[in-house]
Amino acid sequence: MKIMFSHRFEAAHRFMDASSKCSTPHGHTWWVHLGLEHKTSKIQKNKNYAEDFGPLKKSWRHFIDEELDHHFFVNKNDPLIEALKEHIPKARLKFTNGDPTTEALALILLNKAKEIFKAFKGIEPTTLKLQETPTNAIEVQISDLEDWATFVNL
Repeated sequence: MKIMFSHRFEAAHRFMDASSKCSTPHGHTWWVHLGLEHKTSKIQKNKNYAEDFGPLKKSWRHFIDEELDHHFFVNKNDPLIEALKEHIPKARLKFTNGDPTTEALALILLNKAKEIFKAFKGIEPTTLKLQETPTNAIEVQISDLEDWATFVNL
């Protein structure tokens, strides 16, 4: 049985590649869609559900709301960082290894979901779709984390 959650957040990013239009800092309304596998897949007969969504959603949404919403994703080597720190000391910066592409952010978020849902027996993240615009999205599988280990920290 698969459980799906969607949540929205606002955040900006920029690429260091000067040839990309994404080299200008800009923001998106991001939608993150998380797929969780319920390993037991059994509906509790006395409740008519396999798992109470409340505690599952609370942990995930708290992370998104506190750690991603209204943040600026930036390559840890970006020369803008010092200026931002100087002029906006409380800037909500999140550093990535390499440019904060939608692909990299999707992998980072799926890895974080793995950490968050370790606390729930029988619940494991399997997929994550990160939508940066109404027409552009990336979907990653848990197996993709093995190939992209350098991106999985935020």
